[in-house]
Amino acid sequence: AFLCASATTGAAIAVVGRPASRDGSWIAVAGAAAGGSLGLSVAAGFALLHGSTLSGMFGRLALLPLDRLGTFVFLFPDVAPAQLALALASLALAAAVTLLPRFAKRDLVLTSAKAAFALYCIVVGLVEGAPPAVLPGFALGWVIPWAWLCVAGADPIRSSGRRQLLALVAAWLPLIAFPVAGSQIALGSFLTIAAGVVCGVDVVRALATAQAARAAAPDTRRRTRRAVEWSGLVLALLALQQVNACGKHAERRFQAGEPLALPGAETLRLPAARAAIYRAVAEEARAADVLFGATGFNSLYFWSGTPMAAPVIVSHELRAVAASDRRRIMEGLCQGERPRVVLAKPLFQPALPDVDLVRWIEAHFEPYATFGGFRMARPRGDTRLGPDACPPPATGRD
Repeated sequence: AFLCASATTGAAIAVVGRPASRDGSWIAVAGAAAGGSLGLSVAAGFALLHGSTLSGMFGRLALLPLDRLGTFVFLFPDVAPAQLALALASLALAAAVTLLPRFAKRDLVLTSAKAAFALYCIVVGLVEGAPPAVLPGFALGWVIPWAWLCVAGADPIRSSGRRQLLALVAAWLPLIAFPVAGSQIALGSFLTIAAGVVCGVDVVRALATAQAARAAAPDTRRRTRRAVEWSGLVLALLALQQVNACGKHAERRFQAGEPLALPGAETLRLPAARAAIYRAVAEEARAADVLFGATGFNSLYFWSGTPMAAPVIVSHELRAVAASDRRRIMEGLCQGERPRVVLAKPLFQPALPDVDLVRWIEAHFEPYATFGGFRMARPRGDTRLGPDACPPPATGRD
C-alpha cells in the first residue's frame, strides 16, 4: 500500500516538473546521479579490497532483506485507505496547479499547502522525540505524498532539477523501511524535512513579495524584509535551543549511568542494574570455550573473549540465517568442550522462531542460570555433546 503512495508521489513530481524538462535542468540530475554512482563505486571498491565479494554484498544488501518480510513490519503503521485517498488528492492538486495554471486562487492554494507542509516539518524538527514518535505514524503515511510541493513554483532555470531530485529521493527513500523498519524509518524520512524547509523558504519569499507589492513606500518594504529576516533568525535560534536541550538531556543520562567496563565498551554508560546484568552474562560466558547468542547478542563475543560457534553474524531474526549457516553453528557447538548458548526473548518477536537450530538447542541444551532477561544454557547433563546430538554431515547443497 505504501508503495502505491510513493508511486503516486512520484507521478505528482513528474507532473509538476514537466514544464522544466525543456531547459538544461537534466544536467543537474545527471550530475547528481554520476556523483552517487561514483560514491557507490568507491564504497564497493573499499569493501572488495577488505575481503568482501560482489556476490556477498548482493546477498546481504539485496537478498537477505527479502528473507525478513515477516519481521519488523508491525513497527511500520499500515497505510489506511484514507492515506491512499490523500495521496490521490495530492496528485490531483499537482495536476491542477500545473495543467490549469490560471485557475482561481492557484497561488494562494499552492502557498497554503507549502506552509502547512513546512509547518509540520518545523514541528518535527523542534519537538523533542518527534522523529521516532511522529514520523513513523504520520510523515510516512500522510506527509510524504506532498513532497512534490518543493518542486511546484520553483525557478525552472536555476533550481528545478535539484528540487526534482530532492523530491524524488524523499518520495522513494522511505521504502528502505521495508521490511526492516527500525532506524530505517528515520533514515527514510529525513529528506522529507529537507523538502519542507525548501517549501518554507518559498512561503517566506511569497509573503515578502506579496507584501512588497502592496507597499509602495521604501520604508514599508524595508520593514517587511527585516521582519522576514527576524523570522528566520527566530527559527534558527529555536533549532539551536532544541539541539542544546537534546545535548543536555544526553549528558544527564550519560552522567547518571554507570560505566559498563567491558572490553570495547569501556566508555559506555548504562543504568546500574542493566550494566550489572551485562557484566554477569559476560563473566559467565568466559567459562565457555565456544559460545552462541541465539538472539544476536554479538557484543557478548567481544565482552567475554569467547569464540563464536561459527563465523556467522546473527541479527534479531534467526529465520534470516541461511540453513547452511545454522548447520555450521550446530557443528561449532558440537566441537566445543564447554559450549554455552545465551537465550533471551527476541527483540521484535514473542518467542524464538521455530527453526531447526532452535529446536536442536531446546532438545540438547538446558538453562542453568538467569541474569535479567538472559538465560545461560549448557548441554544436558553438563557434558560435552555426544555424536548422536550432532547434526549428520551435510549432503548436497543446502
